[in-house]
Amino acid sequence: MQKMGRSTRQFCRKRGFLIYPMITKKQTHWYQKHQISLYEVDNFNKIRLDSVFDYLQEAASNNAELLGWGYNDLIKDELTWVLSRVILDLKVYKGVGEIIEVDTWPKGIDGILALRDYRLYDANENIIGLATSAWLLVNSKTMRPVKKDIFDLRVQKINPDSENAIENTPGKILIPEKIEFAYERKIKYSDIDVNHHVNNAKYVQFILDCFEMNEFSGKEIRNIRINFLSELKYEDNVVIHKGKADVEGKRIYVEGVKNNGKKVFQSLVKWQ
Repeated sequence: MQKMGRSTRQFCRKRGFLIYPMITKKQTHWYQKHQISLYEVDNFNKIRLDSVFDYLQEAASNNAELLGWGYNDLIKDELTWVLSRVILDLKVYKGVGEIIEVDTWPKGIDGILALRDYRLYDANENIIGLATSAWLLVNSKTMRPVKKDIFDLRVQKINPDSENAIENTPGKILIPEKIEFAYERKIKYSDIDVNHHVNNAKYVQFILDCFEMNEFSGKEIRNIRINFLSELKYEDNVVIHKGKADVEGKRIYVEGVKNNGKKVFQSLVKWQ
């Protein structure tokens, strides 16, 4: 595929356009620009990780719609995509008014998982972040994964790009020997999305909220891995636990558990 030229991308930026996809028989990329808003940063004027996840989700959704297997194509058949696993490496944090551009593409199938990668660029086309993700196609009523034959039928339009932003497919996350209670939270109206459950970016907020404010001063989360294990709905309670995943305490394990003991998510956060 002939990549979008620098002058073309700069032309789009200056005029505030979304940078639309380029498609060939082999590759499908979607480019989308965001200017960081006040409500997307923390008190240190650094974009919050949940805002980055919103960017990734919007780009993925737009790309899927273009390819014919997005929300509007699937919901009429009571189907929808849910994020199963994700890894994000964020090399540079940007602030209010700065530009982040997302480049995303589907990179193939692993069983009943649809794989998707991302690159994040700043206004000067420097790579500031990389991500890889795995998605499940589920019944929108039961939220259970569909059978393999239905999955294959729905994703047959995919022309994957074998290029990797992050080579490793997200895998299992090991639980440290010692974890402790962080806090408990009840799910309310503002947590619920169009699929009637908690959106993946909200889980990122849950993870961030188990750290003290002063922990974000002078250091940054450079890598975050999340495995989404079960859904949270309105009025559910989730208990957040955390624990050191290494001796130095640079990697922190965070999990969410329902009152019935069922795990909702597992995550691993790396500070630097």
